[in-house]
Amino acid sequence: MEVDEFYDDTSPEIWMKVIGNDLHYHVGWGEGDILYNAVKHLYQFIDKKSSVLDCGCGWGGTGKVLKRDMDCEVTGVTISQVQSDYISDNNLFPVVLSDLHDYIPNKVYDVCLFVESFCHLKSPQKVLSNISNSTDKILSLIHISEPTRLLSISDAGLC
Repeated sequence: MEVDEFYDDTSPEIWMKVIGNDLHYHVGWGEGDILYNAVKHLYQFIDKKSSVLDCGCGWGGTGKVLKRDMDCEVTGVTISQVQSDYISDNNLFPVVLSDLHDYIPNKVYDVCLFVESFCHLKSPQKVLSNISNSTDKILSLIHISEPTRLLSISDAGLC
């Protein structure tokens, strides 16, 4: 099953009943507010008021935290129509409905961020090539409860 089919087949209300009101689930483990704690580990790499492209933004959990805590200007990219509609309908932040393999940003961002989305890419090299001219900083958090597994690529031009 493709990622968009997985999310688009069920309403946000059903997802909330399954994974909670913040609409975030993860492949890691931990205690407390795992999403919030994981995003806090990114703050050392993201300046306040940064422009952030959240690649594979899901339901917008990471973007909401970055906007609230760091006053970031967030733009999300998702392949899911239902997720895109949810983010737009709730005025969370601007969102682009696109497959990341086809998406080429039309502006420069301070940070391009992958939170548990990089593993879903069929061709990571193509996606990195598509976004490399739009940022100097790419962050990928593999498992949100394991901040030591954070991958920071400071010079996206090398990708």
